Amino acid sequence: MKLLNKYNNYIFILIIILVCIFSVSLTTHVISEDASQQDISGSKDHPLIFRFPDSIIKYYEAKKSDE
Repeated sequence: MKLLNKYNNYIFILIIILVCIFSVSLTTHVISEDASQQDISGSKDHPLIFRFPDSIIKYYEAKKSDE
């Protein structure tokens, strides 16, 4: 039990470091993925609906009518 109490601070610091590394890597991945992409070919915006700033079209499907 003394051994576990001795290393509690080190374990806590290690967990904090791992959470920080995970957060930075996830943020970097999301930013790099979105920055390099553009709208897919053939896609277009509806004339009455405006797009959010800096958004892209990843999927596009046009239908004349649907039940």
